[in-house]
Amino acid sequence: IVLLVAIICGLAFVSHHFLSMFLRGDGLYSPLVVKGVNGVTLDEVMYASNIRDVYDGHFVVKDSQLFEHKYDSTVVTGWFPYLLLGLMTKITGSVANTFIISDFIFPALTFLMVYLFLIRTTRNFLPSLLGAVGVLFASHLFMLSSIGPYLESIVPLNVVKLPYYIARLPFTELTFLSLIIGIYFTYLAIETGKKRYALLAGLFGGLQFYSYIYNMVGFAVGIGI
Repeated sequence: IVLLVAIICGLAFVSHHFLSMFLRGDGLYSPLVVKGVNGVTLDEVMYASNIRDVYDGHFVVKDSQLFEHKYDSTVVTGWFPYLLLGLMTKITGSVANTFIISDFIFPALTFLMVYLFLIRTTRNFLPSLLGAVGVLFASHLFMLSSIGPYLESIVPLNVVKLPYYIARLPFTELTFLSLIIGIYFTYLAIETGKKRYALLAGLFGGLQFYSYIYNMVGFAVGIGI
């Protein structure tokens, strides 16, 4: 049942692509558009250029935000997500395909990792299952609640209007997955005291610095607490 729910979660995130393909019916659909979309989708187009940069053989991505630095390496965002997705694009054949396939793979894997973490800590199946689903769809659930209008009034760029905020690739669709893996291995290292879990916790914890700086700060503060 856990694997079935993971597949359903993945389908929920990827379904809008296939629905849009069906409604257009002209074979010209692309997940990367800049007109008539929210701010989160606009971000993905910018990120896509860095993924294409890796696909073209530039494994250290260039700055995609400032024209005068387009040939310079960027330190604003981590290189690891772009490297992984760029190499993945060599398999999928195009950046657009990578975005579509990722919307199935990473949410499904995120659900599984959150479930594994929760079942390990609570030893309770149903709360772990529902909690993992809740993490994926939290933003949508908040918008359906009574505090939805308040969130909409204070959050910029209409971010909260996106049904599944965690679907933004690679931040946070991929980076949250790496974060929860780091948290999971950290918990195992503390609980069992085994060196292999400590090494894996250090690996994925350190990877946050090269993935998403906000994750690194949260991970470090969480460990400190």
